Amino acid sequence: MQKNINKLLSFFFIFIFLINCNKIDVIKPTPEKPYVYVPKPTKIEIVADLSKIEPWQNLLLIANVFDSLGNRMLNQVITWNSSDSLIARINQNGLVTSNLLGEVVINARCESIFTSYNLSVKNNNAITISKIVLLDSLGEGAETTVTLNPRNPLNISASANWTNYSSFDGGRSWNKNNFGTDGQAMADPNVNFTQDGVLLRQAMSWAPSPRGIVIQKSTDGGMTFPMSQAYWAYKPENGKGNADQGFMTVKGLM
Repeated sequence: MQKNINKLLSFFFIFIFLINCNKIDVIKPTPEKPYVYVPKPTKIEIVADLSKIEPWQNLLLIANVFDSLGNRMLNQVITWNSSDSLIARINQNGLVTSNLLGEVVINARCESIFTSYNLSVKNNNAITISKIVLLDSLGEGAETTVTLNPRNPLNISASANWTNYSSFDGGRSWNKNNFGTDGQAMADPNVNFTQDGVLLRQAMSWAPSPRGIVIQKSTDGGMTFPMSQAYWAYKPENGKGNADQGFMTVKGLM
């Protein structure tokens, strides 16, 4: 009788163990090796001090990975991504860099397990004074205009006499182009992006004289203004005109 009871209890415990095997990670047993627990990621928790930051601020996110028994697993590979890298981007070390105002979802994945973190990029004050960026120390950067690329709001173009500046990271860093006098959009400039992201720069030029108006085109966000894309909008004959500063408008832009 006792043997039957022992057999029944043994069967019962094996049955319960097999049921629980669906909830934990195991290695299939062999006569030489019994069941062995092998931890696998089952949960990710993101740790952060803030859920709201301002543009141009950084935030470090830490992803803690846990197994099915609630034990923290160290040295796990985390893959990070952002739902909108224009608003805020994240590198594979978990460092968030914000760019524009808005809401963004940061995702962390470890093998087949993933979780999300909601982040807001907002101004803490109703009025925010942005950082001052010195583009040039020569003192010649007058007659300026600034425009944003509608296809990429992190692409900014700023015009000035004899020069044009372009940024592709929202104003953190800038490239510079210099313009000559003969047939180039040089002095008293203004810039506008088209809806297709083409940058147009209009300015006075000499050919060699009198002054006329030239429009130059850049299809790479202001990195280059090839002379093959320079067009005279107004080129007076000698003694019949001497243009001054003008402003252009681009159809479809407000």
